[in-house]
Amino acid sequence: MYKKTLCLCLALLLPFTCLAQNSSKPINVFVSVLPMKYFVERVGGDKVAVSVMVTPGQSPETYAPTPKQLKKLRTAQIYYRIGVPFESVWLPNIVQLNSDLQIIDLRRDISLRKLANGSDPHVWTDPILVMQMAKTIRDSLSKIDPKDREFYAKNCTAFIAQLTESDRYIKRKLTSVTKQQRAFLVFHPAWGYFAARYGLEQIAIKKDGKEPGPKDLAAIITNAKSRHLKAVVVQPQFSEKQAEMIAHTIDGKLIVLDPLAEDYLTNMHKVADRFAEVLVQ
Repeated sequence: MYKKTLCLCLALLLPFTCLAQNSSKPINVFVSVLPMKYFVERVGGDKVAVSVMVTPGQSPETYAPTPKQLKKLRTAQIYYRIGVPFESVWLPNIVQLNSDLQIIDLRRDISLRKLANGSDPHVWTDPILVMQMAKTIRDSLSKIDPKDREFYAKNCTAFIAQLTESDRYIKRKLTSVTKQQRAFLVFHPAWGYFAARYGLEQIAIKKDGKEPGPKDLAAIITNAKSRHLKAVVVQPQFSEKQAEMIAHTIDGKLIVLDPLAEDYLTNMHKVADRFAEVLVQ
């Protein structure tokens, strides 16, 4: 906590220059996670310069901005938030750094899934919900840069067309999975929106940010065996050890899927491919 406070204080001491919008310069944008960077760049094209807070290998649950990021945020014009845990801690401080910064919530007009400790922020794992996010990006960029409104609208339409095709691809890949095979274990519950969209069932091993104790773990394994579950999903940002043990115990497969991968469309096709491969066994 002391280190975070010190970094923030140092950033506050840096001189602040308010940059006027220049037609020759891109709009400076910050996002929380890499998929959002992909979305903003698809809609904004070369008219946006996007910086991402949580870089590869880091967790949105525990992330703290670097002094370099805090300095750069002083000249940003838009921050797109998504509800990941670190935002609730740091966004108030970020707003103090730059009172002109527009905070745009990409969950706008989206019905959120509820978890025991709040709302599930992983809305981007559902391509249909990303369409709404793309429209929010289009509208917010058009407001700050109205002369390029048609450019953003055209890009948004093209992106939504690709998302539509991605949705069709996922549905086709999962048609071979029977109703009895559609449940999977997941160490970190990041795939709830994906599961809800495509008729799968996500069963979380880790709940409320805590790893299961021996009693809970035994119950999870017993349930998995009785239902003949074969897939245990883990993401690169978390340890695989406990998930590997569970997969071995139930004679299942460990699947490493990254909900934070930047190349969104390619990643979602990979996710569909892996689920189709493992769940049908």
